[in-house]
Amino acid sequence: MQWFKNKRKQIAKALPENSALILGSLPEYFRQPDVPFPYRQDSDFYYLTGYTEPHCLFILKKGQSRSSSCSILCVLEKDSIKELWDGERYGPKKAKDIFLMDKADSINNLDEVLKKNLKGISTIFYNSINPQFDKKVRKMKLKIKSARDFLAPFRRIKDETEIDFIKQAVKVSVYAHKKVAQALKSGINERTLHGVFLKSIMEKGSVREGYHSIVASGSNAITLHYTKNNSLCKKGELLLLDAGGEMNHYTADITRVYPVSGRFSKTQKILYEKLLSLQKNLIKEVRPHTSLKDLNKKMIEGITHLLLEMNILKGPFKEHLKKKSSLTYCPHSVGHLLGMDVHDPPFSRSEESVLQPGMVLTIEPGLYISKKDLRAPKSLLGTGLRIEDDVLVTEKGPLVLTKSAPKEVEEVEELCCS
Repeated sequence: MQWFKNKRKQIAKALPENSALILGSLPEYFRQPDVPFPYRQDSDFYYLTGYTEPHCLFILKKGQSRSSSCSILCVLEKDSIKELWDGERYGPKKAKDIFLMDKADSINNLDEVLKKNLKGISTIFYNSINPQFDKKVRKMKLKIKSARDFLAPFRRIKDETEIDFIKQAVKVSVYAHKKVAQALKSGINERTLHGVFLKSIMEKGSVREGYHSIVASGSNAITLHYTKNNSLCKKGELLLLDAGGEMNHYTADITRVYPVSGRFSKTQKILYEKLLSLQKNLIKEVRPHTSLKDLNKKMIEGITHLLLEMNILKGPFKEHLKKKSSLTYCPHSVGHLLGMDVHDPPFSRSEESVLQPGMVLTIEPGLYISKKDLRAPKSLLGTGLRIEDDVLVTEKGPLVLTKSAPKEVEEVEELCCS
């Protein structure tokens, strides 16, 4: 818990004078009155507390000196009846001691806690994700700014502990990807493969997937966020698997393409290798002071060249750049930041999107050819490809955290046939 305490000290030093940070936990959501959906704590809340129970609130403010701060955690009280049904609660006393808080109180005393601890405060950085707390916090009539925006620059830069958590998530995710590829065969249901992935990450210590996995065979892969995962895989098709497990609240995000029959067709192989070459070139460009805007420009140029080489587009290269023809075949960006959330806090403005050491991002060019496309070869209609790796920005250049996930044609085919 010392890591969380150190984070709180770092954030407290950055708070302006006469301000405080207030974070509410995510509310619980119920599929029926007494059956909640599986609970996962809000990332900002967990980032500064390590606390995973619902219905709690956290306050961080500067102390009287520049180097001191005060952390207050309001949590659910102990309740023997509730704990009989739902499991043990920490309660205020244990929460204070275990999570190294300066103060802890019952959430039932929130009005009093806010009044006492926000005395002399003029501005609060607050996340309004839990309506149960909004009325009480806003009743203080203080100037409110976004806690998400305030914390985003800190969360974008990962320290050694966070990088290790992501590496752990990558390790279990690569293991699960390999298990799916080995289970893949004609006639198997996407849902079964999704189950293989979940079983595999969990047997390696992950409690959940970092996002709803995309297990898309055939033309399902041209739907970018396909999550039905309920079709049968067919001979000659490709399976696009976009899936990552979560460890210690940090997630991996890996996409690979596997041939259902174990081997790529001649046309599939040509297209795949061209996309892979582009992806590897884009990864080489990941370095400090490079912007996501520039990386995205290079991806668009690369996709345009690829489409011209495959005779899917015809005509002058510059004309297609001007018309943004590639957007028909790759409408998403080159990647995104990665961490506690699969889409970690993004840059608020394009001019801020400059990479720094410690950032982790995905590089994921894709190609999606509609079944109704009039320009592509018939054998590629309904084909969706995406190759995605997780990359750490370092002073020495890109460090591919997901390099152990096979992506060369020979490696992929060997894995699918094993």
